[in-house]
Amino acid sequence: MPGVFSTMFSASSLAIAEIDDFKFSIAPYPTDGAFAINFSQIIEYVELRVTNILGEPVKTASYHHLDRIEGVLKGAAGIYFLTMTTIDGKRATYKLVKR
Repeated sequence: MPGVFSTMFSASSLAIAEIDDFKFSIAPYPTDGAFAINFSQIIEYVELRVTNILGEPVKTASYHHLDRIEGVLKGAAGIYFLTMTTIDGKRATYKLVKR
């Protein structure tokens, strides 16, 4: 099913999600600021956009040919939204909690 996005949470502070045929994990969850996104395969292109709870942009970046992204939330503790868009326009939004 195109555009399918699912998320599962586990006791190990790891979030696992899927956009169609590729999977990724975000850890740690919640975070103290630093986090990593690990993809199950090499991703040709992904745009990452982080916004705060008000929808204000915190960070936007594009990445090419990788299987891991390391990031740092420099803002205050709270809820952020991480949106990933693939090369073919598929988009998933994920809630990221900073302690």
